[in-house]
Amino acid sequence: MDVLQLSKLPPDEQITLLLRRLQRAENARQDAEALLETRARELDRSNQELRRREQDLQARLEFGNRQLLAAQRMARIATIYRAKDDTFFVSPEFRALLGLSDGTEINPSVLAMVVHPLDRDRVAHDEFAFYTDLSANVSHAYEHRIIRQSDRAVRWMRWTLKRDVDEKGRFRSIFGTVQDITEQRKSERSVRALGLIAERRVKRLSELTVRLQETTRMEAQAVSFLRAVLDTVPQGIAVFDEDLRLAAWNSTVAGLTEIEPGQLHEGLPYKTFATRHWRHDPAASADRLRRDARGKVIEQTFEQVLSDGRTVYAAVIPRAEGRGMVKIYTDVTKHKKTEQSLRSQRAELSERVTELERLSRKLQHSNAAAEEANRSKSQFLAMMSHDIRTPMNGVLGMLATLSATELAPEQRRQLDLARQAGYQLNVLLNDILEIVRAESGKLELLPEPVNLAQTLDGIVDFWQMANTNPEIAIKVSFGGDLPKRISVDPTRFRQLIDNLLSNALKYTPEGQVTVRARSTGAALRIEVEDTGPGIPADKQADLFTDFSRLKSMTLDHTQSAGLGLAICRRLVNAMGGSIGIESEPGEGSCFWFELPLIEVVESGKPVRNKQYQRLKTADGRAPRLLVAEDVETNQLVIAGMLDLIGCDYHIVADGAAAVEAVKDDVFDLVLMDVRMPVMDGREATRVIRALPGAKAQIPIIGVTAHAQQAEQAQLVEAGMDSCVTKPIQLEVLSSRMAEVLDRSEQVPLPQNDLIDVDAIMALFEALPEARRHQVMLSSTKDLSRLLADLKSAEQAGHTDNRARAVHSLKGVAGNIGAHRLANLLADKTQVDVAEVERVVADTVNDIRHRFGLGELTGDQ
Repeated sequence: MDVLQLSKLPPDEQITLLLRRLQRAENARQDAEALLETRARELDRSNQELRRREQDLQARLEFGNRQLLAAQRMARIATIYRAKDDTFFVSPEFRALLGLSDGTEINPSVLAMVVHPLDRDRVAHDEFAFYTDLSANVSHAYEHRIIRQSDRAVRWMRWTLKRDVDEKGRFRSIFGTVQDITEQRKSERSVRALGLIAERRVKRLSELTVRLQETTRMEAQAVSFLRAVLDTVPQGIAVFDEDLRLAAWNSTVAGLTEIEPGQLHEGLPYKTFATRHWRHDPAASADRLRRDARGKVIEQTFEQVLSDGRTVYAAVIPRAEGRGMVKIYTDVTKHKKTEQSLRSQRAELSERVTELERLSRKLQHSNAAAEEANRSKSQFLAMMSHDIRTPMNGVLGMLATLSATELAPEQRRQLDLARQAGYQLNVLLNDILEIVRAESGKLELLPEPVNLAQTLDGIVDFWQMANTNPEIAIKVSFGGDLPKRISVDPTRFRQLIDNLLSNALKYTPEGQVTVRARSTGAALRIEVEDTGPGIPADKQADLFTDFSRLKSMTLDHTQSAGLGLAICRRLVNAMGGSIGIESEPGEGSCFWFELPLIEVVESGKPVRNKQYQRLKTADGRAPRLLVAEDVETNQLVIAGMLDLIGCDYHIVADGAAAVEAVKDDVFDLVLMDVRMPVMDGREATRVIRALPGAKAQIPIIGVTAHAQQAEQAQLVEAGMDSCVTKPIQLEVLSSRMAEVLDRSEQVPLPQNDLIDVDAIMALFEALPEARRHQVMLSSTKDLSRLLADLKSAEQAGHTDNRARAVHSLKGVAGNIGAHRLANLLADKTQVDVAEVERVVADTVNDIRHRFGLGELTGDQ
């Protein structure tokens, strides 16, 4: 029945007809809630299993973490993880390695501060290459010095880092390890230093040998002095003359060669000497010297394991002018043990890290499964929301149209109560979506002055009319110390009381339900008391949790999803209050909540009824709209609203007709329903945006039953300028239309396809703030330099150099989001160098202007 036929009926029959439609909507809602409950139970079982698995994985992960942390302390190694938003997560050993106090916040500035001044330029260069040139998802190692903050000591650190990116190459995180390698480097330097010391001492010994040969072997004092010097050296030293006979040695040689001290004597031939040392190793008990073509001994080194397990490092050093040689023996057992220990610890740590990564991947898979289940649940609720909102939009629209007709006072009062209930049902649908999507629980509050008595009386009046059980009486009482007007969100306030009253009526077969309001001083206390069966104490704690119902109290005709009290708890928490229950089995129940009591002082000014402002275009005329809507009821609702705000309009029934209307006529704005036959709103919007000329720029507002922000964002991505949700509220529609019309009348900025701002911002997010300016300077310099290389190669006719320059230019353009330049160079064997030069100049100027880089100079 259309509006004209409806208006011909007597008012009582109109109300009856509308109430039947509202009842059908209510029945649809109850069916949806029953289906939602079934799905919720299934998801609850899945969530319990996931929680059990997660606890098991968490226990194993904690055990692995303890072992990993212990290994890190032993190996002086730490882990570091940097998220996309510059948040750092480090292991406990990290701050100890850098000498930072336990409370120090880890950020790029702190890390830059500890780098040794002499290494900062090199670290900055390596860091830039890490973010821009080196492969992602691959580990890269760096070594540099730091100044440890706790004691100002200079330490050497080895960083092993891996940059993680998503499938589109955008930065996601950095993971790596840092190890203090100061002692390792000291050991390496120590060995080199010992070799240098030995070499210097050998030279000294050679000089002494020459002097001894020039004088006399009979100078006992000189010989004693030489042996005393040799015995002070920790290494074993054996000096052989030009005939390779033992000329001098110290006492350490015997211990490091395992030759009996009595077997060493002056003039001992080297071949005999070689057969006496390391007798447990036949391969070592021989002349292993390496010689050149002339038979002269050449410099060489090797290692030998003694019979007691010690390791000796032997160095053969030829003496000057072929006058024999010197053999130096160094005990490097401790150094070898240190190296072996480090290798063992590194292998163990690697195994621990591998196991941790495996557990992490397993946990990620479990989380992904849970997220997929949540996404399925959200999709189901979005569909149910759309199916419920569409008929509700018609009901509320027709009620709004009916309110503009002449009605008796009692009829208008009943109509207002029906409209309030409809709007409240819309709020409840939104809250169900918010809870199931597991959002933060912070609900948007819009407090305003409210007449407390009138509000409570209106709520009770509505429920007295809605109550179908004549055995129940509903009463309201007020404390004498209550203010007349308070500041509160009226929609949320009514939602709280409606939920509690609905539950009280639902579970009370007969008797009385009483709503009380009183002041406790700083708080407003609302109580809803019933004479129902009461609730046991052990069941009361679960009442305010999601999807919780008392099955023993649930009647067949009162099925629900168990969200009402959970919604109340979220609302009260968001409003800064508290909620609870007082109940005894057989004695009824009293649900209560307390909110901060904020009194509103009367201003004395009269309150005027709201008047809708008529929209105008910039030239003062009424806007002309194209309305694309396939449901006749919704067409009538939207038409009535546009009449109230003074708009001209033309209505079509599908997206294809909307496209043709835009082509053939002139409109200021399009109201585009999303779901329509023939062509839906998304596709129609894309087709309109592809039209030539100004037709493609017409403002489009989407009309959708989807209340989720992510789904509305998809409509904006399809080309819509804004969205309104069903049921449409005239205030929201008028405000959104005024905003879009005002925006469309501004001079549009030229479309900039030079750079991909999203790509640049992704790069910026990955870089520390202190490096971002330098990155952009370096990028613009590289573009200019590579352009010069391309021009030189073009002029010289060097094909390889030209291809190399094009490839490098394309790589830099891709890294910094130079969209037009990258497209110009993509997959082309021949490029117009003049065109490339122009685009490079435009790109450099755009980046310099956009990021405030100023003019480039030679030292930049």
